[in-house]
Amino acid sequence: MIEARARHALVTFDGEEVVIDRHGEITRIPVARITAVEVESPTFASLGVVRFTQPGRRTREGVAMFDPEDDACVLVRGRRQLRGLGPLLAAVRDEIAAAED
Repeated sequence: MIEARARHALVTFDGEEVVIDRHGEITRIPVARITAVEVESPTFASLGVVRFTQPGRRTREGVAMFDPEDDACVLVRGRRQLRGLGPLLAAVRDEIAAAED
């Protein structure tokens, strides 16, 4: 199990699911539902974001609509905190890539 701290959350990955614990509010995302891991680096003026992208809903036209509000994400304060999440993010990306093969 890999564990890392984000701004107001503890993120863990056990090889099968990502768990985001925000002081007792638990979000569980099976790795099979994650299509990508997006990272917006923190800057001097803003927090960074790590988003675990999940499939969107289909519209009548058959086009996938991705609503970022539905994706689980965590805020990152500073590059040190983002580096601390690095091993966890790499493991999630490796698992996604292995599932695609």
